[in-house]
Amino acid sequence: MINNVLLKKVLKSLNIDIPNDDKSVLNLLNEMNIFEDDFSSCEYSSLIKIREYILGFTNRLMYSYSKPIQEIEIFVELCKTIGDNIIKRNYSNDSSQLIALKRLHQKSSLVSSEIIYLIKGGYASAALSRWRTLLEVSIISLFLALNDDVVSERYLDYIIIDTKKEMNNYNENVEFLGFEDIPLTEQNKVMNEYDNILKKYGNDFKNNNAWASEVLNNKKPNLHDLMNYVNLEYMKPFYKLSNNFIHSGSKSLMFNLGYINGVDGDNTISSRSNIGFTDPAQLCMLSFFNSTMAFLSVSPNEEDLIILLSLYNKINRISNKFSDAENKLFEES
Repeated sequence: MINNVLLKKVLKSLNIDIPNDDKSVLNLLNEMNIFEDDFSSCEYSSLIKIREYILGFTNRLMYSYSKPIQEIEIFVELCKTIGDNIIKRNYSNDSSQLIALKRLHQKSSLVSSEIIYLIKGGYASAALSRWRTLLEVSIISLFLALNDDVVSERYLDYIIIDTKKEMNNYNENVEFLGFEDIPLTEQNKVMNEYDNILKKYGNDFKNNNAWASEVLNNKKPNLHDLMNYVNLEYMKPFYKLSNNFIHSGSKSLMFNLGYINGVDGDNTISSRSNIGFTDPAQLCMLSFFNSTMAFLSVSPNEEDLIILLSLYNKINRISNKFSDAENKLFEES
C-alpha cells in the first residue's frame, strides 16, 4: 500500500497539484501516463549483464571457499541423516516430545540449508540473521529434551494461542487490506479451542512463552530465560550481534560482516561480499548439532551418537578453514 501522506508530500515538493481525496492521487498519476505496462528492453539487457556478473562472482566465491563449503554441507547432511534414523526407529511413537523434537529438527535442517545457500551467494550478514532462527529452534529443542512429555505437550498446545493472536490481528486490518473475512465457522472453531486451552492450563497460558512458565517458575518467560535454562548464555553476544542485521537500528547501517571494518567509507554494503562467513558457518553447525543432540536424546543409538560426536569435533576445524580462505583473500587483494 502506498503511503498517501508521503506521496502527497513528494508531489507537493514537485509543485504538482493534487486532489484532497486520497483515493484520487494514483488516478491523477495514471492520467499523466507515467506508468508503463512492462519493463523496457534496455532494462532486460541490464538484468542479463547483472546475472552474468553474479554468476562470475559466485563461481569465484565457490572456488575460494570450496573445501569448507563442501564440509559444512556434509556436516548438515549427516545431521539430517541422524534425524531420519531417529524417525525410522520411532515410526509408531506418538509422544508429544518426539513429535515436537522431530518437527524442530526438520526446521533446523531447512534453516541450516538456507544458511549455506546464503553463504554461497555471498550474503554473510543474511546468513547470520537466518542463524538467529536456528538458535531459537535449538534452544527450544534443548529445553524440551531436558524435560518430560508434559512440557512438550504444553509447547504443542500453545499453537492455538498464536493462532488466536494472528486471527485477531487479521480481523483488525481485513477491511483496510480488502481481503476476505475469515468464515465465522473457522473463527468460532479457533475461539472454542482457545477457551478450552485456557481452561486446561489457566488464563496465564495466553502470555508469551507461557508453555515454559511452570518449569521456569515465571509467568512471562522470554528467550533469555530459556537460554539460561539450557546453559547457552554464551550465545547471547552472537544473538545480539545477529539482531543488527534483522532490525533497522542505526547500528545496522554502520556494521556489516561483508566488510573488513564494518562499512566502506560513507556507504553501507548493498550487495554480495566474499568475506564474513566464519561466524555464520560455525554458529550454524553448533546450533544444528544441539538440535540433533536434543532429538537423539529421545531415542539414543550408539552409532548415531558416535557420528554426532565426531561432527562436534569437526566444527572448529571447518570454521578455521573458512577463516583461512578469508585470510588468503586478504593477502591476495
